[in-house]
Amino acid sequence: MFNKVARLAIHNVRRDFTSIILALSFAASPLQEIQAAATNSASPSKTVLSTTTFLHDLVKIIGADAVTSKSLMGPGVDPHLYKASARDLRKIKDADLVFAIGLHLEGRIYEVLKQMQSRGHSLIFVGDLLPKSSLFDADPHVWFDPSLWILASQHVRDSLSKLVPNQKEQFNSRQKKWETNVLKATAEFKIRLESIPTNKRVLITSHDAFRYWGRAFNVQVKAIQGISTDSEASLKHMKDLATQIRNEKIPAVFIESSVSPASIIRLKTIASIKIGGELFGDSLGGPQSPGPTYIKALRHNTETFIKAFQ
Repeated sequence: MFNKVARLAIHNVRRDFTSIILALSFAASPLQEIQAAATNSASPSKTVLSTTTFLHDLVKIIGADAVTSKSLMGPGVDPHLYKASARDLRKIKDADLVFAIGLHLEGRIYEVLKQMQSRGHSLIFVGDLLPKSSLFDADPHVWFDPSLWILASQHVRDSLSKLVPNQKEQFNSRQKKWETNVLKATAEFKIRLESIPTNKRVLITSHDAFRYWGRAFNVQVKAIQGISTDSEASLKHMKDLATQIRNEKIPAVFIESSVSPASIIRLKTIASIKIGGELFGDSLGGPQSPGPTYIKALRHNTETFIKAFQ
């Protein structure tokens, strides 16, 4: 009799316990539904890949946290000589949108990028969208003319707005703010450069990356190599530069952060001239450098140039 009563009591306890668990499960289901709805409604951020640090800087500023911005090339990398790995090609393919300079800047991966664009991949060559009348023939270093780079930023803004339409106002607001800052900095740099007589403003660097900067700020630009770092400098050209340096009493030559300093060091020896400092040319610097952003890189270059001529 006792065993029968005990078994009945245990059965009742189990039944009640099961009922409680079921009741708690159903009570929790509204919370689970809310969590599931939130998860489903949160769309993942669009990935925007830029080939160079200068483009990456634009996307980070204009896109902010509305997109996931990535750069194919890191600080200090020479885009003329860059070789894409299989991993890089995967990054390009997986990105929702890719920005490149074009104009053959990305020399060794340019054709690959062109092929991917022709296959329907969302890839924009910013240089191709700029006014051809404002471009130097075969010179892709368009970012050094602030007026051209402002136009580039507008194309980046418009492309991001198509990618993430609900962020259009924010993209426009950030681009306008950045544009205002660039115009203000450009005006300041022009005033500061007036401390050097126009006929004395001569910038000599490793390769011909600063023609747009020279045009924007009224500086004569000379280079040991051509537009691409893939080209070789002739001994005759180097001797001619050394003669110009002596005749015009040019006080300094400059190395570039993304280019080997070997040719400039050689010119320094031939012409008996000092090295005025390091400039940011084809790439921005890292976070701890004086040129991690476009405006800061322009400021550093301008200040370094002026200091060497004082």
